[in-house]
Amino acid sequence: FYGLGWSKGSCGITIDTIKPSHDGPFECTVSVKGQTYKGQIDIAVSAVAPEPPKIELASNVDSRNGEFEFGKKVTMKCVSRNGWPGAKLSWYLDGVKLTEDVGAEYSETANRRTNVEQIYRRAIAVEDNKKQVTCRAEHPAYPGGFMETSLPIKLKKVYTNDKQEVKKEELTELIKPKAPKLTVSSEVAQRNGAFKAGSNLVVQCISKDGNPAAGFLWFLNDQLIYEGLSAPFISKNFRGNTVQQTLTYRLKPADDGKVLICKARHPEGSEETRLKISTYN
Repeated sequence: FYGLGWSKGSCGITIDTIKPSHDGPFECTVSVKGQTYKGQIDIAVSAVAPEPPKIELASNVDSRNGEFEFGKKVTMKCVSRNGWPGAKLSWYLDGVKLTEDVGAEYSETANRRTNVEQIYRRAIAVEDNKKQVTCRAEHPAYPGGFMETSLPIKLKKVYTNDKQEVKKEELTELIKPKAPKLTVSSEVAQRNGAFKAGSNLVVQCISKDGNPAAGFLWFLNDQLIYEGLSAPFISKNFRGNTVQQTLTYRLKPADDGKVLICKARHPEGSEETRLKISTYN
């Protein structure tokens, strides 16, 4: 408390240490002889540390018992949740920074909290055995400026006389996924919603909670797009399958006014989402 007291017309309360939980409107109420007085301020915490980063493997990656098969492509995703501002992600293999096969960053902000994710793909080599893939999330509110999470790589032993295990697929009901959503990478520069001609447009299409997972078709106006597409990243939970795919497309001045379409195909029906493209020189 501070001030000279209510009888002298001065009293109040102070917050010694601002915490992330104080972010938002802060209201003070004083009652004197049945009369209530209120005051309110908005507290904006400049930096809120995200949750520790996590590495997720695509559900279509065979890594039973934590072992990976030599030569197979592994798709993994690093996720940083609920930070303000969003964290900056980077990948390392035994301390060496990775630059190839690293996807673009995608961020989503709601209520002054940002989730950031990035995909990394790697064909497992013999020399990768016993190494660690690390995702680092850098943020000013972290002690030391960053936090890391690591995934150990252990090669699966293969014997020629082993019988291949036959996986049985469970029969489950068909569930139509939610309508697909297009998100432009946070790394893509924009000017009032327009993109620079000659630059790469990097955009992700995501379809959630379907069984089986939806498949995507991409169009620019009526022209089907074949190139610049990443392998789909599929994850699964009790609600169904979430699938996401990234398109990297070099914009041309002639693309101004065209419409990019992502169509999610599913046995229960197809839905599409659209992005109108505006360009500047």
